[in-house]
Amino acid sequence: MGKPLTATSNTMSSLISGNHFAIPIYQRNYSWGDDEVTDFFSDLSDSVDQDYYFLGLFILTGDQPKEVVDGQQRLLTVTLLAAALYHDAVKFGRDALAERIKSTFLTYIDYDTDEERPRISLSDSTDNRTLQEILGKPATDITLPAKGRDAEDSISRNLVKAYKKLSTLLDQNLKDDPFKKLGIWANFLTDHLYIAQFTHPDSASAFRVFEIVNNRGKDLTTADLLKSYVLSDAETSQMQETYDQWQKIAKSFRDPSTFVQFIRHVVTVRRGYVLPRDLFDALTGRLKKFKPIESSELMKIMSHDLRYYLQMEDPSTAGPANDYQASIYTILNRLNVTSIRPILLALTNTKNPDAGASSLLRLVVRRISVGSLGTGNVERRFSEAAKKIFLEHSWEAAFEDLSDLVPSREQFCEQVLSRTLGKNILQVLEASAIQGKINPDLTDSFIQYVITKDGDWGITNPSEVNYWSATIGNAVLTNILRRPSNSDNWDGFKQEILGKMISEHDRDYFANLENWSTKKLEQRGKTLTETVASIWYDKEIGE
Repeated sequence: MGKPLTATSNTMSSLISGNHFAIPIYQRNYSWGDDEVTDFFSDLSDSVDQDYYFLGLFILTGDQPKEVVDGQQRLLTVTLLAAALYHDAVKFGRDALAERIKSTFLTYIDYDTDEERPRISLSDSTDNRTLQEILGKPATDITLPAKGRDAEDSISRNLVKAYKKLSTLLDQNLKDDPFKKLGIWANFLTDHLYIAQFTHPDSASAFRVFEIVNNRGKDLTTADLLKSYVLSDAETSQMQETYDQWQKIAKSFRDPSTFVQFIRHVVTVRRGYVLPRDLFDALTGRLKKFKPIESSELMKIMSHDLRYYLQMEDPSTAGPANDYQASIYTILNRLNVTSIRPILLALTNTKNPDAGASSLLRLVVRRISVGSLGTGNVERRFSEAAKKIFLEHSWEAAFEDLSDLVPSREQFCEQVLSRTLGKNILQVLEASAIQGKINPDLTDSFIQYVITKDGDWGITNPSEVNYWSATIGNAVLTNILRRPSNSDNWDGFKQEILGKMISEHDRDYFANLENWSTKKLEQRGKTLTETVASIWYDKEIGE
């Protein structure tokens, strides 16, 4: 049995000149920006006169081409720097030096065909074309690719930007004596840039070391690790298709953290609660009592749930959920509640998802109205409920298990009346009272308070103002986002806000008042609270 790996110390030029490389599709995208490139060049330029500079660990596997399991950011950046150095050597007439740089770092001869081939290639054909164009032209002749939807994540754009930045920095460094400094840089890259090299006989063992090394670093995101796992676990014949599918799903989310949250939620539906930090271990079978998910199964369930989840993120977009479910998503988004999304996904697998979504919304609003939705333990219970719903294809039993989270009607009324509430929950409650349903239209509606803490309301007790100012009795639903500057007294309020109230009943009520007091505020709060309670407890309107 051969050794699982070989470990050597080597110069960067020996590593590159003795091999050619492929960046496998499960690797991270090239993502270095100006800061990383500038820091990298600065470190090298500060060391260019020294005998030794250590560039770090490189993990490789395979024969030829060697797959770069870890180290591709540094390998590509050194290659870009070598390309800039090569083109400057040509420009300043150092032809022999240019040829040495090219043959060492940029190209090799295929002895079977006598063709000149690039020493490094990327799996994505578009990005690989960009890289090869960069290697063959000075930075001034390279055009930055046009921006698209995923411009910030474009490997091609990042490569071009990095190449142009390195070329600019190198030109600034060379300007005092280009001929001499070109020789110093070439000597440094060739003979004084050292690396540690792990070479593995197979990709599985290489990937295990890759995880150990990178899982401790801050630069490797959960999304990177998950992609690496999925693609390294895929069948060779399916790897490109899996890569394309992964990229398409990932680009559906503007925020990588939301993408990871999506993965965690679809896994939760099938397997139960998993902490964000444990997601990778759960998928790969390292988390005890958690059945792992093969990469092919994960891709299948991600594809199945994607359109529902994107609709939860933005209910205004087209998707498989009907209008009623989309309206529930809108309310939950306004309340900034995401921990129940596994339940929403599981409900899509039941016979009566509308009624289930309605019951879930009632639970959430009742709970939030009297306090916070809960701690991690509540999220765990939501997750287990989602799993139960998915397995049983019905939601009634799972929701019965959550019934202790729902406050009584009496508790609800007591807290809604006197508790300081955020504008989002007040908007939902007041809109539900006006429209008589739990899924009111929230379009162009905004909460404004009658009494403001810094206004002139004729109330001599500041503590009363502080106590009641953000309660339901002091809140009105309007069609204006910002309060007018001259509305911080009773006359100004009636002049500026009265006509902007959405409820005709509120407009009539306030129009007939000569002044506003905490006593009247409390009385209005009691009436409004009773109306709200009838919607969220007594009636089944709009179900």
